[in-house]
Amino acid sequence: MNPKSLRRRTLRLTLSIAALSILLAACGSGKPGVSEIEKTLAVSYRCTPFEVSNVKKTNGIPVSDNLHELAFTYQLEYKGGVDGAVAYYSKMQRLKNDNADRRTEMETLRFGGCTGTNKGPFILNPGNGTTSHIDEIVWDRLKAGSGPISIPSRILMSGAARARQTDNGWQIFEGRMPDIEQVEDSAPVLIER
Repeated sequence: MNPKSLRRRTLRLTLSIAALSILLAACGSGKPGVSEIEKTLAVSYRCTPFEVSNVKKTNGIPVSDNLHELAFTYQLEYKGGVDGAVAYYSKMQRLKNDNADRRTEMETLRFGGCTGTNKGPFILNPGNGTTSHIDEIVWDRLKAGSGPISIPSRILMSGAARARQTDNGWQIFEGRMPDIEQVEDSAPVLIER
């Protein structure tokens, strides 16, 4: 084999390996995406009467090589849809009307049997605040009259968090309480009182 040809092939191979290494290094660093947000929200809302859907990352700003600020939106719906919401509020109303102290049963209903720290991670514990706020909307409507009421059936939320790159990928480790951006009401439904 010709020495010039061998040097060219060696040079091409070296340049190809270098380019591939740079490409792999760039891909390896990545950015936190929707899947990391979905995982965190799934854990955060697992003990609530809500299901999370339609998660969208609206912004991602690198703070450093392994730290990103994230902004995102997502949608909440009651597990079981409007029927699930009616069943939830009917049962809550019965527990409220009972003369006995039913806080434990109400907490079990509100948080699906989860207790203490199992209610959601401290970093993004929206379940308690969101459930309480939506409950207040419904209770105010129940107090206002005895007929059918509209239930918030679809709630658009927005949130922000920080993600850090670890050996296991991106992990959300800090967040702020999410904001309710929009509430879509169901058609009026009757709740047992």
